Amino acid sequence: MRTDCCTHAAIPLPTWLAGTLPESYGAGVTQGSKLAAIHLSGNALSGLLPTRWGQQLAQLEELDLSNNQLSGPLPEEWGGMSTLRTL
Repeated sequence: MRTDCCTHAAIPLPTWLAGTLPESYGAGVTQGSKLAAIHLSGNALSGLLPTRWGQQLAQLEELDLSNNQLSGPLPEEWGGMSTLRTL
């Protein structure tokens, strides 16, 4: 769902993903755009949450990782995600 042509974007992803979350998820977002939401619920994702997402996805507003097999605490680096309102 995109709410604005160039500044807000959400990435709908399939519900058949498995494995760990990549450290460089936000690296492909183009300069000047804003990734607003990531919805990865209902997959078979496992492991720890990537620490680098705290910087790479600093403008993220929604992150849905429910119904997966993730483990560990929220990384301290995620403290800078001040626009995150839904986790």
